[in-house]
Amino acid sequence: MAFRKLKQKKYTGITEYFNPNSDDKETRALYISYRDVSGTSVKKKLETLDLVKAGKILSDIKHEVEREKKLLSAEERDFTRQSIKNKLTLDQIVEWYFGQRKAKDNIKDYQAYKNRIAPILGSKIATKVTTDDIQKLQDKLIKKYAPKTTNETINSLRALYNKAIKKKRLVGSNPVVISSDDIQKIEQNTEPGKVLTNEELELMFNTFKNGDYDLEIQPRPTLYLFSKILYFTGARPSGVIDIQVKHCNFDENKITIKAMKKGKSYQAQVRLELMELIKEWISEHSLGFNDYIFYPQQTFIRTGKGKDKATAYSGYRKQGQQVFNKIFNVGIPNTELMHRVSFYSLRRTAGTKVYKAKGIMHAMLFLNHTSVKTTQM
Repeated sequence: MAFRKLKQKKYTGITEYFNPNSDDKETRALYISYRDVSGTSVKKKLETLDLVKAGKILSDIKHEVEREKKLLSAEERDFTRQSIKNKLTLDQIVEWYFGQRKAKDNIKDYQAYKNRIAPILGSKIATKVTTDDIQKLQDKLIKKYAPKTTNETINSLRALYNKAIKKKRLVGSNPVVISSDDIQKIEQNTEPGKVLTNEELELMFNTFKNGDYDLEIQPRPTLYLFSKILYFTGARPSGVIDIQVKHCNFDENKITIKAMKKGKSYQAQVRLELMELIKEWISEHSLGFNDYIFYPQQTFIRTGKGKDKATAYSGYRKQGQQVFNKIFNVGIPNTELMHRVSFYSLRRTAGTKVYKAKGIMHAMLFLNHTSVKTTQM
């Protein structure tokens, strides 16, 4: 099969698809060629073999392309001119980047950029941002944010530059070079948080359950159950958030926990005390077999729906941190993660107790670690 152009000028942009080995060399299909609004060459097969209809289709498409070009705002035209002259600021490229990005965390990531990067580098010409600028950004971020947050912020900037290079060639190179010689990834403890004493554990549980009048803390029964499950299972908050009624085995006092990343789910053996608390919670909230223990309660109150979905951990983390900051973290900077109490402290505390009582291997299994080295950190 082959293509052939038509000699008549009125059919410019239309080609015939035919079999050169056949006797009649009959046209089998018609194709049209044009450039879209971005200037990209497009070749499209038509359903018709009628040249007049093909010409009309091509003409309509070209008119639509011209119409779309005229609709481009002055801001977009200015964006194009400035990109050619390499005068786009980092803020301008970010607006383009998040405008075409389809990730579910788009709004959150955009806000993170506005809070962490824009005040420092946003107004700078993107092509003039250097590796030294990125290093200075990292140095400023680590004074205010945790290592994990700092690393995520730098990585997001690297991804932005890569996309700008690949898709639009808005910049020629990426200043975010993470290596031993350039920008170094900040070491972070994957499970931060202070190890609590028995007295501190009791204070935490009692505060969540009963509140504290003097500190103006209201009782938080949801966080009370959440913290109890965290402690007795040793699971990560993300694993506890995903627990459904069907994951609770009341006959054997076991809870199935979703593993981190691509790991397999595992069963945590827990005390009867915890299973009784969960059973009361299920009854109180009228939860069904496929419902989540921690569902979005406000959504359910408004709509009567939502029990079949897990709530967002971010809300629990924020509420919990408000309590921890009043009873444990007074005067301790946000960057001192190993000295501050968070929900992760319950996992570390439980793991430490198992280690002291039964040894490193039992602690590794309890925490569902794949390596003893991870447990020893």
